Formats: sequence, C-alpha cells, structure tokens
Amino acid sequence: MLSPLEQNVLIAVFVLTSIASLVLLVKLLRGSNSVAEKFVGAALLVIPFVGLLLYWFIHEESSPQSPLVPRGGERGAATQSWIAMKPFLDRLIQERRAQQHEDKRD
Repeated sequence: MLSPLEQNVLIAVFVLTSIASLVLLVKLLRGSNSVAEKFVGAALLVIPFVGLLLYWFIHEESSPQSPLVPRGGERGAATQSWIAMKPFLDRLIQERRAQQHEDKRD
C-alpha cells in the first residue's frame, strides 16, 4: 500500500498530466491536422501520463537539419570543408610550434 505522501504525489502527477493532455487535446482538435492524426492523437492523450509521453514522442516538432548537412555523400558539406583544411592547419600548427621552440632557445 502507498503512503499518504506517495498517494498525494501520484494524484498531483495525474492531475498535472491530465491538464497538459487537455491543453494539447484542444490544440490538436483545433489544428489543421487530418482526421486520422486527430483521432490517433486524441486516443493517445486520453491515456493518463504514458499517453502524454507517447504523444510528445510522435508529434515532436524538432527543426530540420541544415541543408548543408546531407550533401557531400557520407559526410556533410561542413565536415568536408574541415577535412580539406586539415593539412593546411596541421602545417600551420607545426610552423608555430617550431617558431615557439626557436624563441625558447633564444
């Protein structure tokens, strides 16, 4: 059996997730989604707590990747430019180290 504190925490979590589900349900039903998306979303939001998590997982609106990333075969364009610059940067680092080494001798 749960202690009174655990029961209160469980009730508070249930109430908060229910309020969040109701807000998202209203947003979903007023949105321009298709009927099927509204039905599936509403079915998920009716399930307490777990349904809210599943809904956020399915309807996450993360920003798309930069258009530079998918280009260039296996690597993105940004990675290709760094790979192309690596020999130049390595040579520059070696020259600076040699110059610092000479300055320490003097």
